[in-house]
Amino acid sequence: MTREYTGDMVKDLDGIVYEMHPVGCCDQGCSSCCANGMFCFLTYGSHLCVSPTFTMHISEDGKSGVGKEATICGCLPMSPIPCCNGCGIGPCAFVSPFDIVDAEGGKKWVGSGQVCAAGLCPCMNNVGDWGLHSPETDGSSAEKFHRMYPVSAFWPPCVNGMLCGKDQPAFKIVQQGVGKPKGPIKAPVEWKGDVKEFGAIEMEMYPIGCCETGCQSCCAHSLLCFMSCGTMYCCAPSFTFYPSEDGKRMVGKNATFAGCFKISPLPCFQGCGFGPCAFTSPGAFTEIDGGLKWTGDGQIVAGGCCPCLTNAGDWNTITASNDGSSQNKYGEFYPMSMAWPPCVNGMMCNSKDKPGARYTQKGVGPPIIVPTITKTNETATGGPSATEMSR
Repeated sequence: MTREYTGDMVKDLDGIVYEMHPVGCCDQGCSSCCANGMFCFLTYGSHLCVSPTFTMHISEDGKSGVGKEATICGCLPMSPIPCCNGCGIGPCAFVSPFDIVDAEGGKKWVGSGQVCAAGLCPCMNNVGDWGLHSPETDGSSAEKFHRMYPVSAFWPPCVNGMLCGKDQPAFKIVQQGVGKPKGPIKAPVEWKGDVKEFGAIEMEMYPIGCCETGCQSCCAHSLLCFMSCGTMYCCAPSFTFYPSEDGKRMVGKNATFAGCFKISPLPCFQGCGFGPCAFTSPGAFTEIDGGLKWTGDGQIVAGGCCPCLTNAGDWNTITASNDGSSQNKYGEFYPMSMAWPPCVNGMMCNSKDKPGARYTQKGVGPPIIVPTITKTNETATGGPSATEMSR
């Protein structure tokens, strides 16, 4: 029987058995890939068919607790000591002590001690690891999974934020029996009129159908395949929104493919697009009915060394119907600048006013295409048509 959040940590957690699951291998680039690798090591790969479990024990005053009785393969006791893993009993058992503090929206647990039951390894501790227990993250259903943030020295630098993965959850936790966690690792942001709410929101890019609009869609599809080195079929390339403080401009940065390789508009630097070679997409906002229209107006090479490589004229909109917060509320990107080949940017192949790619917020999943309404001047998602927007 599952328990939902009440605010009473003893009632909510004491004696509850939890299952641990890693985040998606490409959810957060290198850190999530490393977290998956370490999880595979800790469970001998058995997590692919049987999730590891542990049991919560909360003190009577509800101010501290410990996770114990950790198992892999359904019955083998886990140990933080590699040579004892699978027979982690007595002093070699895996434990996870923590303190409980009040936090906005719920209760926060913070790791506070050694993870070896007998205290044999002072360096193996969970100090700083944390998670938030709230009505939305109580683990009582597959959609309300708990997020665990590894910060301590127990985890390798590629997971605990020292090299990558800073402030990013590495594991999803649900109450035993509710099934595998469902949904994005971060809750999607819906459009409510303030573009600054989209600050640091990561978007995943998807190609339009290869034959959707004839030659133009075939060329756009091939271009995205080239830019992602073909990895878009298994791991969508991504970029991050960075609005200005006044909300009048926005830059798309941190463009990656294959989960961690940095995109560069310079072909010879593709995959290592750092510093002046990085891909960037600056632009300004104008108000439209129901939201904002973004129009590119600058160089796409971060160092500004290639004046001919600009995004001037590229555009997309942000409204309640295409904010990327769900698969059927996908955004569409219209490539119009000289950075794109003529068969994509409207100069040839009947490609004018046609999207070159679609995007959703990270973790939401690929767009579910909504048929276009042809009898009116509106799109199926409720916004102005591409022809109207390009005027």
